[in-house]
Amino acid sequence: MKKRVMMLGKSSLLNGLMYHFQFDGDISDKCGNTTAQGYGSYSFKKGKIGHALSVNNGAYILFKNTKNISNTYTISAWYYERNVRCEYAGIIYIRASGTLGIGLQTYNGQRTQALYYENLRTLYYPSTVGAWHLATITVENRVAKVYRDGVYMGQLGSYNYALTNGCNIYIGVDSYSTSGRYFDGLIDQAALWNRVLTAEEITTLYNGGNGLRL
Repeated sequence: MKKRVMMLGKSSLLNGLMYHFQFDGDISDKCGNTTAQGYGSYSFKKGKIGHALSVNNGAYILFKNTKNISNTYTISAWYYERNVRCEYAGIIYIRASGTLGIGLQTYNGQRTQALYYENLRTLYYPSTVGAWHLATITVENRVAKVYRDGVYMGQLGSYNYALTNGCNIYIGVDSYSTSGRYFDGLIDQAALWNRVLTAEEITTLYNGGNGLRL
């Protein structure tokens, strides 16, 4: 018997949305809660929805957390890797009391999407170069849960993932080392919520692979 997947309306996804980067020709936060800075030669290309941020050769975006989000939140973004230019490549990284982020890693000769925490990298699933994927992490009670394309893949627990006020958040680079761990591709609809999205909300965000403009 096929499992029924429930999809919710877009309105629920606006609840708790703190930062949202659509990258439709600029790097502004559509929530108006922070000001991002761009480094290197980034540009805008056709994306998953509208336009997307195009980064390579050391380009990335940096913004500061201006809210007291603390230990419960969700980060998510669509990504499209053009080329494998380094062993590790960051998509979204938080540099706070610990380092937590979504990235890509070459492991046993295969490209994989990974959940990073400091020097610990937990690999869950293959990532295809030249295709769009939605990566999502929810954090609650010191447990980070990983979703790929709207599907729950696994979790990593017993670590401090607190998103402290004033901490740096990077898009397009591994914040643990900005000397070479750059992403080469497109990033779209990067967002952060001050709460845990439900599995149904993440399914809605994926929208059958079509994405959803918030």
